[in-house]
Amino acid sequence: MLTQGKKNATFVNVKRITDTDDGQGGFSGGTPSVLYFRVPCRFNAMTEKEIALIADKQDVKAEYKVFLEYRSGIQEGDFLIKTDDNRQFNIKLIMDWDEDKRMMRLAVAEEGRFT
Repeated sequence: MLTQGKKNATFVNVKRITDTDDGQGGFSGGTPSVLYFRVPCRFNAMTEKEIALIADKQDVKAEYKVFLEYRSGIQEGDFLIKTDDNRQFNIKLIMDWDEDKRMMRLAVAEEGRFT
């Protein structure tokens, strides 16, 4: 279903930056940890109407919408890393668009390339 009309599926790794306690009451630089490996998904560019609605209602800026099967534990602020070209996307908004916890729609903004 997610790859309908495409020859090859798009896969992403879901990563989260976890801060570590520095022992002095603060946190040191975070290290990325992978929550989910090779999750099949579909990327679509946002239309102007969708961008305006999201920016107006949720106060976020997003460039793409990503459809994938529901995964528990994904949070706003986590990252999607495309496995084919290492492009990094920051998750801005999470929507359970079928309201059955079967499919997720994420609003994401491109952050650059993951190294």
